[in-house]
Amino acid sequence: MDVKSLLSLGIDRLDIPEARFESELILMSVLKKDRTFLFSNYNKTLQSKVVDSFKKHIEERKNGKPLYYILKEKPFFNVSIFVDENVLIPRYESEILVEKVIEFSKGFKKTSILDMCTGSGVIAVSICVNTVNTEIHAVDISASAIRIAMKNVKKYSLEDRVSCYQSDLFGNVQRKFDVIVANPPYIPSDYLKECSSDVLKEPMIALDGGYDGLVFIRKLIEQSLNHLNKNGLLLFEISGDGQNRPVMDLLLKKGFSEIFTLKDLAGLSRVCGGLL
Repeated sequence: MDVKSLLSLGIDRLDIPEARFESELILMSVLKKDRTFLFSNYNKTLQSKVVDSFKKHIEERKNGKPLYYILKEKPFFNVSIFVDENVLIPRYESEILVEKVIEFSKGFKKTSILDMCTGSGVIAVSICVNTVNTEIHAVDISASAIRIAMKNVKKYSLEDRVSCYQSDLFGNVQRKFDVIVANPPYIPSDYLKECSSDVLKEPMIALDGGYDGLVFIRKLIEQSLNHLNKNGLLLFEISGDGQNRPVMDLLLKKGFSEIFTLKDLAGLSRVCGGLL
């Protein structure tokens, strides 16, 4: 079977608006080639093991497995992060966190950062790849997530700048930092049933933010007081405008100043933070 025929098979089997895009990505992943190769080799006959692997992945996608768990990697900022079912799939909205931390770190000779709920390590890796003056502690309650984070840290040879370890919130964190950044669970429990089937296949512990979505964020704000240096920055992702005002009020009550929110490309409040 050639490239063109195999892609047509994938498109027919998936039968979704993104079928061509996803079929191309899956075949590129199987072949370990880029899209240029596909376009210039439409009539190339493929080995049977390639055809079988492609068909297997198409069936997995047809049955609801998230695309990036099939591909095993997700582009983010200017890196490519390994992911599997143990971690959240990075979203482009989270790049706002990375951009803000990079901007803030420019004011320091060396910036110490705590990446809470690191998951795949995507935020820690993205920050370090794009700076030279940062050192990061990346922590997560999930031992499986920490293994994935360490894999991504090693991929970019950042072992001397990123320390990954398991911690339930600040339980195993022993020091203070210039920045604490987090992409916490923030979806209200009752709203989870409205999420797409793809999202619901991601780790629930990284999604469920409790009855109002702010259960973890309240703890994060409270406990960060003992782990931020003077004028240190706390920032974290939120679900949108509905959480904007309550979170800003929480920060204000705990003594934070210069409180801010940042909007995503859809115009929704996506990041909130302040200085201690």
